[in-house]
Amino acid sequence: AAARRARFRTHFAAKAPPAWTLGVYRAMTPADVVHVPGRIRPTEKACFASHRDLIGRLARQGPATPPFIFEDDAVLLPETSGTLPGYLSMLPPDWDIAFTCVRVGALSQMPGLIDQHRKLCGHRVAAIDLRQMKCLGTSAYLVNPARLGRLREVLDDHTVLDMPYDVFLGRMVENKVLMGWTGFPFLTSLERVESTVQAPGNALHDELLTVFTRWMSVAGQSADDIRWVEDMAARADTRRRTGFGSLFGMLIDMQLDAENLRRAPPEVHGVEGV
Repeated sequence: AAARRARFRTHFAAKAPPAWTLGVYRAMTPADVVHVPGRIRPTEKACFASHRDLIGRLARQGPATPPFIFEDDAVLLPETSGTLPGYLSMLPPDWDIAFTCVRVGALSQMPGLIDQHRKLCGHRVAAIDLRQMKCLGTSAYLVNPARLGRLREVLDDHTVLDMPYDVFLGRMVENKVLMGWTGFPFLTSLERVESTVQAPGNALHDELLTVFTRWMSVAGQSADDIRWVEDMAARADTRRRTGFGSLFGMLIDMQLDAENLRRAPPEVHGVEGV
């Protein structure tokens, strides 16, 4: 954890604009939440409690501008600071949380996002109402300063921790308790590192979702990520394959190739939703 925090400090210093300042918050550990009730794992409780405590501190401080909260696996991109004002200007006045990057958990939503990414990337960023998509992850998000007190109340009311923090926020957005949005293509990205919060045994699945998230950012695909995915596919246990992965992969690639031949560079005037 200390190494990841140090990495992010160095990364922030190199990538953030001069006007941005970094305040480092010491996250809670499982030892800090040993008496907190709930069914989730101790590391997930510590994550939830850390975000809740930070939101409480920010609410007491009363910032004039939206605080930008990062976890230590967040990646700032060259386009982040330039696209952020336009993204925030699209949001309604009563927005609560504005994500700059989320993990998409539903396979059924991924083809639509790939299509939207091709239309938007390099042209403009859209604001997507998160009631329209299932997502995970709290690596980078802003909070409406006028709604910090409201968010603090919602988190303080949740004393028994039965859901990880990102799942809880998603549920609150789904139930219209909070208004959550994400910029798309994502304005920030993720480090391809093993999570310190996720349950053991989920490492490959988590890393695959991370790569998809990275590819859906304003930076798009990288050659390194493509090589990693191809290597993972080559090494996959063939006994677990049903053939659908290869089938769907070929169909998607063929469809994208055909559309690339038919379609001129898109003229996009703004899109809300997926």
